[in-house]
Amino acid sequence: MLSIKTGGHLGDGAEIWPGVTALVTPGHSPGHTTYVIAASGGRHVLVLGDAFHTPAQLAHPEWPSGPDTDTGAVLKARRPLLARLLLPRTHAFAFHFGDQAFGRVVRDGTGAARWHPAPARKLLPPPVRISPFPR
Repeated sequence: MLSIKTGGHLGDGAEIWPGVTALVTPGHSPGHTTYVIAASGGRHVLVLGDAFHTPAQLAHPEWPSGPDTDTGAVLKARRPLLARLLLPRTHAFAFHFGDQAFGRVVRDGTGAARWHPAPARKLLPPPVRISPFPR
């Protein structure tokens, strides 16, 4: 396992914790990395970070994001990442996908990659109820 204290650089496949490996996905920011978490039954969860900013980029991985520091690198990194996301038993956690952050990438009837959010249930009511503004 790589020791964070050594200041070592992560490479593809580097185990940073038992069952958690690095997948280097450059371009958004220096050192940007996606993390692959091995789960039971041969399942995997990919923690995408900033590799994709919107579900629309799954169908159009060539669409850049404004904050990317190296557009060419991020677009190149998305192709193999997308192929991995389409593997069976592969799930993802996509920070930027709002209230549908957990899900899978599947092909639709046209062959385009689409986000299929995992079902979620409401655990608690909203923390604050906002009243409409008086007229």
